[in-house]
Formats: sequence, structure tokens, C-alpha cells
Amino acid sequence: MRRTMLLAGLAAAGLGAAGLGAAGLGAAGLAAPTPPAAAAAPLQVAAEAPAPKAAEGRSMSRQTRIDGTRLLKLCSTRGTTQGCEAYIDGIADTISFYQRNSPIGANGKPVAAGVCVPFDATARQLREVVVSWLQSNTAERGRRAADIVIHVLRQTYPCA
Repeated sequence: MRRTMLLAGLAAAGLGAAGLGAAGLGAAGLAAPTPPAAAAAPLQVAAEAPAPKAAEGRSMSRQTRIDGTRLLKLCSTRGTTQGCEAYIDGIADTISFYQRNSPIGANGKPVAAGVCVPFDATARQLREVVVSWLQSNTAERGRRAADIVIHVLRQTYPCA
């Protein structure tokens, strides 16, 4: 039932289920203190290098086509906020997983822990800081949603 509601909400926002993957919905029901608001700073993302190409001309690295504008719509449209929260939770969970389980990067150097989302942060709180940043940074909405979410989480929840 939840999946049906999520897919219906995505369709209402003009988004397909592709691109959200199998992200978990997180602990949206836990109460937690409100996190600090993300500063309205321009997105600092390294210049994107072209994706490596497979032998048949296909990209070896799948990336969603959701940009900041589509994410803001998903996060702001009644009935689709669960999809938004699942998307953001999936990114936060992936960051946490790699920080815990892959301490050495591809270059052989330790991976810096740049994002430390508190355990008790709710999916709703994460959505609220991302939406706030997107509303304050309209010029950055054309960037990939995943890059925006990582930037906002890093800004809002830096590791001590």
C-alpha cells in the first residue's frame, strides 16, 4: 500500500519511480531537535567529468536525471513528500554506509567524513533543510539533485 501511494505521488509530481531506487523511508516518526538551517551559499561541486564509457557506448555509472527543480517539486507537492524523503534518506544512508565501510577511497587515501547526520534526525527534517536551501538558491536548481542533497547535508551536518 505504501509503495502504491509513493508511486501515485511520484506520478502526480510528474516523476516516475525510476531514479528513486529502493531507498528506505527512514525513521520519520521520531521526534528530534530542529537542525540548524542550511546557509544560503552557492553549491560548490567539482566540475563534472564525463562519465566513463562502457564498450558499447553506455555509461558505466547510472545517475538520475532529477535536478533541483524536480526535487523541489517532489518535496513540495502534497502527496509526494514521502518520495522526496525516501530520495534524501537514500543519499544520507549511502553516505553513512560508505563512510563506515569504505574508509579508503579509490585513490588509496582515507575518505574524509564530511557529513555526519545525527542518528535522531528525521526524514522530514532532512527534507525541510533541502527545501529551504532550494528555495534560497534558485540559480542552483538546474544541478543534479544528488549533488544538491550532498552539499546541503554537508553544510547542515558537518562532522566535528
